[in-house]
Amino acid sequence: MLRIVTDGAADILPQWKSEYGIDVIPVNIMFGEKSYLQGVELDNEGFYKLVDETKRIPKTSQPTLTSLWSFTVRLPRSAIRFYPFMSLPSFPAHMLRRWRLRPK
Repeated sequence: MLRIVTDGAADILPQWKSEYGIDVIPVNIMFGEKSYLQGVELDNEGFYKLVDETKRIPKTSQPTLTSLWSFTVRLPRSAIRFYPFMSLPSFPAHMLRRWRLRPK
């Protein structure tokens, strides 16, 4: 079984998420001092509204390791058996090694 996991930078169409079972871990979007989780605290409409209002291009950052961990703990135990470790391309390998999943 294959499970697709990406971060929000992939900008996956909503129907693809449900049709193909794609999990998306949100990226952080910063407008000045305020930070939002893409797709959770700020949708596309809200994003463009803020760009218009602030006349600024926001900064983004990859999902945090906490976001990655939050995703992995929601996986069913059967998934952990099939996916002994997970990797996301936006995370350096040395940081992911400590997040290996092991069944209890």
